Amino acid sequence: MLKCSNYPYILKRRILGPNGHLSNEDAGEALSILAKNGINNVMLGHLSQQNNFPELAYKTVVESLIANNIDTNKVKLNVATRTSPDDIIDIA
Repeated sequence: MLKCSNYPYILKRRILGPNGHLSNEDAGEALSILAKNGINNVMLGHLSQQNNFPELAYKTVVESLIANNIDTNKVKLNVATRTSPDDIIDIA
């Protein structure tokens, strides 16, 4: 989506670079590792308004968890809203 966006080339290059933004796929892989190490509550946030969709981020991460043999019933996955506060997550 980013490659087809109206962002200037230099911004696209920075976002796609090694110090740029985390893709949905990379987030799913990272969360799979974290889930194998006990994380059980996740909030996906800071999603691009122009180059991502909450449903796409959620679906991609769930697919990655499943591909990595993670029981998705044991990981509570939320997506932060863009326009209002979200529920408080108890991390204690």
